[in-house]
Amino acid sequence: EDQGMLGALGVLMAIGLFDLHGCVGEFPELEITSPLFDKIVLRFPSLADPLQNTLFRISVKKKNPADIYIQHAILNGIKWSRFQFPVTDFLNGGELELELGPYPNKKWGKPF
Repeated sequence: EDQGMLGALGVLMAIGLFDLHGCVGEFPELEITSPLFDKIVLRFPSLADPLQNTLFRISVKKKNPADIYIQHAILNGIKWSRFQFPVTDFLNGGELELELGPYPNKKWGKPF
């Protein structure tokens, strides 16, 4: 029994987020990949007030269903060129906008 870990990984991969390290460590980060869906809205309890909900939205722009490579990303209104972002940005709510294209953008997704 994997306590639902495999199912959780499948959901994260489908929405275009994952972490190879299980979100452990001093400053955990989520990796970004192309989601299966064009619009995703996640609702979960707020860190500041568990009685309130926080939303994290993921939106995808593409011209063709075959567009699978991330060209550009915007995280909470800021152009984002890394393939990772802090888990705290996810847990505090916000928005990740992705533009997909037919070929890899080799300038996007640098680790630093």
